[in-house]
Amino acid sequence: MDRELCLRRLFLPVTDPDGATTIATADLSAENLSWLRCAFPAAEINEIPKSQLHLEFERRFSAAIVDDAVHGLARATPSLSAQTVLTRAQTLVFGSLAIIFIGMSVSWPHAACGVLAALTSLGFVSGVLFRALLAWIGGGQRPGDEIAASRDSTLPVYSILVPLYREAAVLPRLVRALLLLDYPGMLAQVPQRDYPL
Repeated sequence: MDRELCLRRLFLPVTDPDGATTIATADLSAENLSWLRCAFPAAEINEIPKSQLHLEFERRFSAAIVDDAVHGLARATPSLSAQTVLTRAQTLVFGSLAIIFIGMSVSWPHAACGVLAALTSLGFVSGVLFRALLAWIGGGQRPGDEIAASRDSTLPVYSILVPLYREAAVLPRLVRALLLLDYPGMLAQVPQRDYPL
């Protein structure tokens, strides 16, 4: 049985000891019932609470769910997965650079320190410039922003999780900053208080 189909349609086939098939479903909408009757014409369809159906999904498919969570991205899009930390080409490049640096450190220790300091400084400055460029590009008003802002109902709903630990002193400023986010519904869903900046 296709697990994704069962999850999408909220049903599970249950085979009785006598071999008869019963369909347990948590979705009794007319569309879903029509689909189930077409897919399983000889089966009896029974309602089951959604929580119980989810527990049965977990019992039946727990190994496949864990496998998908651990390896799914690597199988579907290997280039986006961190399962392979270094490719062979990267290992070869980094290994060669390490050998060159060790050789330089032995032969010319002062020059090696200078090269290392220059490379780390270059990396730091590049990161700062890249962030500044992103802030400059993102901060500019682009054509169409007014149109996008007028379609608040089409924007997706987001939850913002802000983990804090012993940071009571910054909490008022943090809440104030979150309230100032330019996103619809933000002010309506948070109690209005006068948080000082």
